[in-house]
Amino acid sequence: MCTTFITALLLSSPALTSMISAICVDMASRSEIRTISAVERAQLLAEFKHQRREMGPRRFTRAVASSKLCSIIRRMDEALTQPMPYWDARWDLRLPRPADSAIFSEDFFPKSRKRRTREKFARESVPRGLNSHFRQLGVNTLLTEAIRSSRAAQLMIILYQLGTWKATEEDCSSCPRQSRLAFCDQNRKQCVARVMRTGNCSGFIDDNPCYASRCVRGVCVPLLKPTIRTEGHPRRKIAERAAPLIDTTTTETVTSTPDPIEALLEIANEEQLSDDYNLTLPHNFTYADKSMTSQLSNKCISLNGTVPEKEQPSTTQSTRTTMNVTTKATTTVISFTNPLFDNPHFDRRLRTWVYGFDDFLPYPSVYFPVTVVHGDYKPHSLPSYSLGNVMVYSQGENLPNGYTHIVEALPLEHGYIIRIPDPASVDVLVEFSLMVKQNGRDCPRLCLHKRRYIPCRRSTVRLSKYPAYSEKLHYFKTPRQVIDRMFKGAGYFRRRKQDAFLFTCPN
Repeated sequence: MCTTFITALLLSSPALTSMISAICVDMASRSEIRTISAVERAQLLAEFKHQRREMGPRRFTRAVASSKLCSIIRRMDEALTQPMPYWDARWDLRLPRPADSAIFSEDFFPKSRKRRTREKFARESVPRGLNSHFRQLGVNTLLTEAIRSSRAAQLMIILYQLGTWKATEEDCSSCPRQSRLAFCDQNRKQCVARVMRTGNCSGFIDDNPCYASRCVRGVCVPLLKPTIRTEGHPRRKIAERAAPLIDTTTTETVTSTPDPIEALLEIANEEQLSDDYNLTLPHNFTYADKSMTSQLSNKCISLNGTVPEKEQPSTTQSTRTTMNVTTKATTTVISFTNPLFDNPHFDRRLRTWVYGFDDFLPYPSVYFPVTVVHGDYKPHSLPSYSLGNVMVYSQGENLPNGYTHIVEALPLEHGYIIRIPDPASVDVLVEFSLMVKQNGRDCPRLCLHKRRYIPCRRSTVRLSKYPAYSEKLHYFKTPRQVIDRMFKGAGYFRRRKQDAFLFTCPN
């Protein structure tokens, strides 16, 4: 109901139609942009570039925000094989996060040039007459930022304007059943845009809302392709929370008789890797307790209906989740169940499992910077360079349930970038702690309060999509946005911004 109210408020606002008050083109035979083919989208993008090149970038930008937009649409209709499509933003606003729509993915307009990161060039791509347009579009800021950062921002604005002239359709007649970019929500009987890879797909139980991916625990995870590797005994990683990407397994029996010595080594290796109770043993666990536990586990296995050791045939048969092709020289294995996420590495310094900064994690991520300095904190003489040779990690505090991941920070010349779950994709809040160690010693954390750093009141940090439950911390969607906003001013007046947290490592 809240999404319907936002949609009605967004599309009924008078400032959104301030560019052109009346419909000046025929809307009867136009299709939605996600229902046309990729070839037609490429032709649309090529004709848009041609019209912009003929009029000139500045003249074309001013024309988009004026009544000359109708003449641009008519010329593009005549040049294309079919009328120019429209963009129905209602489909994107029905998602948990509208910016995760597949229309903003790189596959939608693959041949468009990337936007420049400099601010003065980024302003030119958005017409000046659309400032009020974007202010009213600020009802959903995620959709506004997605349009601004799109590679074809001006084309998206034209398509959006055509969508405001299209009559409202509350059924699934506009989106075909087999569409790759949209689907019909069977509960609401409405068209909904598909979610890009690594986007938030929670809230859809009956349908798969992901584009070229699969919804796993509320995140669109890319599908794995079969990987070919040689038969052997590779060094496998052990993870307490290891989960495969695809739950389906293919069971095949190997009838060939392997070498007895290799078979015994493989069985011993599998028993060692599948020893789950060794991962959860307390510190005061003795070998006698371990032997007793192994005896109890063997009794439990025999009660579950497995074949006793005496009844096993002489020919070795093994059941695997991979398909083996036996040859004379080597054996090729095609694996369909490779774990893509929840596969950390063991850090000997922390003596625990740690995820890398670039590892694929099963949740949408946001980023923010922190500063690490040497010595005591001095208010009026902050160093411009951050301290190196330290270990910086973020550790989940099991809120939401299951978030206990330890993730490495990205070291930079002027600080570190922390990676945490996106609070917008969580029901209530996200709680985590920050670990900064130098030579095995912890560095105390200070919090920013009225332009000064004071000792933090709480050892953990809590962020939420509700401001009342969240601490004052500015986070960003990509690490590039963090790097671009770490400084303010230019030239002699260029200064490093104050981060929300500062760590002081002793001498």
